[in-house]
Amino acid sequence: SDHGLVPQMAVLSGQGSIIGKISQCSARRCEVLLTNNSACRLAAKLINSDRTDGVVEGDLGLTLKMGFIPQSVTLEPGTLAVSSGLETLVPAGLVIGQVSEIFKENNELWQEAIIEPLVDPSELLVVSVILP
Repeated sequence: SDHGLVPQMAVLSGQGSIIGKISQCSARRCEVLLTNNSACRLAAKLINSDRTDGVVEGDLGLTLKMGFIPQSVTLEPGTLAVSSGLETLVPAGLVIGQVSEIFKENNELWQEAIIEPLVDPSELLVVSVILP
């Protein structure tokens, strides 16, 4: 907090993709919730023809799941998911990952997609925080 960091700010990998959000700050230390943590949620947008909005959250600490995708949307593996800009401290267009699997049930209101992060959290050496 001595350097202007506050909870909910985006944390990026060295390659520039979002890997989490700040959860707590003290004067000289911050804790980060990684995107694969089930307590971390990101307002997201798929880079498809519909520019579909949804919410990405951690799934059992293993991967990411994007929900609230309308059944009418056609999804393709490989589609990029980015931050939507609907969160005050997370700018639009930060790459979260790409669609790897799609779960669509006919009797459900929404479909879900598994989002494969572009960065393995265990390989992080340098991270950055975007200041507004």
